[in-house]
Amino acid sequence: MRKLAALYVLPAIIVANPVWTDIINEFQVDTVIDQQIEFHFPKSFPYAFPLAGADVRTPGNYAYVDDTTLYLPSGGFAIIDTSVLDGAFFMPLDNGYIETYLWEYFSGHIMYPDTGTNYTYIPAPLPGASVARYVMFVDYGNYELPMFDWYLDYTPTLGYENDDYSGCKISGYVYFNGSPYENATVSVNCLEIIVDPDPFYMVCTTFTSVDGYYSFDSLLPSKYWIKASFPGHYQYIGTTRLRTCRPLNDFNFYFTGIEEKQNAHTFLFKVAESEDTTKLGFLKDEELGMPKLPVRAHKSMALVADKIMGNKFFKDYFDAEAEIITSTSLSRDAKLIELAVIQRREIADMTKRKKVNKGWFTPKNKPESPSI
Repeated sequence: MRKLAALYVLPAIIVANPVWTDIINEFQVDTVIDQQIEFHFPKSFPYAFPLAGADVRTPGNYAYVDDTTLYLPSGGFAIIDTSVLDGAFFMPLDNGYIETYLWEYFSGHIMYPDTGTNYTYIPAPLPGASVARYVMFVDYGNYELPMFDWYLDYTPTLGYENDDYSGCKISGYVYFNGSPYENATVSVNCLEIIVDPDPFYMVCTTFTSVDGYYSFDSLLPSKYWIKASFPGHYQYIGTTRLRTCRPLNDFNFYFTGIEEKQNAHTFLFKVAESEDTTKLGFLKDEELGMPKLPVRAHKSMALVADKIMGNKFFKDYFDAEAEIITSTSLSRDAKLIELAVIQRREIADMTKRKKVNKGWFTPKNKPESPSI
């Protein structure tokens, strides 16, 4: 019975010790410089991992780490090359795979190039460059999950922190009834909660050029909502996960319909029907005096009262104060009435003009009598 009990206890111990994955952080296949693999864990651990005995497999080759002094420090890096390996080790230049495994400690597997087979994108290596990965963590509430984006590093940093990651890109055009639309507002908003996203953008806004073109760079390898809008029209489109080596080009928006013209009358109508007019406090100083700072301060206090304090009374109070400041500014010197006046004088010009005879006959002008 004692031996039988031990058979049941042993599997539980094995399951309780997890095998950590994603240990491969950078690799270089250039035979002139040196073929190397960098090991690094996305998360730091309170102890170092021994690397002696770790398997390293590449197409048609097998080797293992025979250096008993080689460890992967917590939060650090370790270089794997022929100097620490026993056996055949070679990484093909154009395409291949890397597998590594150490019982009860870690495993790792990548293939290159990888165009999405393993839910990632790994570019093909180039001479003089390494293939490195950028790591970000997505907050799922109870845990943080690492996400990777592989890229070409033209200044290899094996043994050190990866750098030269430029972020992801999105670009395209906005069309209205088949023609490029100038000055449309285009914005992106990240759909995931990213831990420490700096220096990359989770939210960003730009405007289309005269040919309807827009572009974003320095974005995270995440999923985004993209919104394109102009008066009377808007569209939302979601993206797949962005990759720096696979920029999202020609992400175009196509609108049809009748363009809504913004003039003083439509502006006044929107002011009258809007429940919250504090956004109008951000018009030009010469139009509205100086309402920007107090309006923004009161709206910020309303946000704090609502989201942090959970106090609806204070939220309503600060919202009301912001409305009073804005309405006072808009009514100053009858600005609302002034904004409602059509500025095009040729439309509102009611002055009488001299009638010109454009008929068949020329005006009968009597010649003046010559003076004697």
